[in-house]
Amino acid sequence: MCPLRKQAERKNGSITLLTGNHDMWAFSYLFHEEIEGISPNDALIQMVNTGKGLVAFLPLAGINIPKNFDEMGIENQRKFIREMLKPAEVRGAIRHAIAQSPELQETYGQYQVLHRIDDTLFTHCDPTTNMMEDLLERSEQAGSLDAALLKLNGEYQQSLRHCLAHPEAHPTDNYRKIVNTYTATGNRETFASYTIATELRAKGINAIIHGHTPPGLTTHGDYDAKKFVREFLIISADRSALKDENMRFRRSVATIGKDGVIIGGEDKRLYRTR
Repeated sequence: MCPLRKQAERKNGSITLLTGNHDMWAFSYLFHEEIEGISPNDALIQMVNTGKGLVAFLPLAGINIPKNFDEMGIENQRKFIREMLKPAEVRGAIRHAIAQSPELQETYGQYQVLHRIDDTLFTHCDPTTNMMEDLLERSEQAGSLDAALLKLNGEYQQSLRHCLAHPEAHPTDNYRKIVNTYTATGNRETFASYTIATELRAKGINAIIHGHTPPGLTTHGDYDAKKFVREFLIISADRSALKDENMRFRRSVATIGKDGVIIGGEDKRLYRTR
């Protein structure tokens, strides 16, 4: 991340980290906190089964990574990580190491839930009804969308940083609500409605760029949701939402609603297969 950040700075840019479901699982494990009905142990299993990023936690607990780790094969790597990270004392050692490292606290503590640039909203997960309704409600309470985003990200970061700095601390109820609404993947069933789309546009949002799209998310048969997509440029960096079943594992550069018809990046050959 540091080299990328330096490259951005040389071009007068910056890097913004968005939190997502993998971060949620990692923090669920670290804080020994059940989130979205997933136990800390299940969160560890889920995290390891979908990648090996948790291997970076091992040195924090004084556990050496085998020199032949890269040649072990993915299943043996996952088994090794699971067995090493499962003991409570290992998790505790990792939390104490993070609490003693201002650099790690700053790295993990700078995640944002949502980010806005001009008329574009950036989010890790797709714009579901629960997420957009919560954002609009926060906007009304805060007086503006920008104020709501500032408060939302601030509340998330405050609870996260407190837990990172204090090994015995647990996340707040507000933190739990935020991650369950904005980063959990088990409640992401439909895109938001047309009514929500018009409210977002009234607040200056014309495009949404997101990453994670669960396989089950769809608007098929839901005309109101299709009207939501028609109002926006929706850019998905993950699976192709809103497509037929046999297309959903292809990536979209864009999913554009035009005259009520869904037009995907596949139509323009602007995609990469998984």
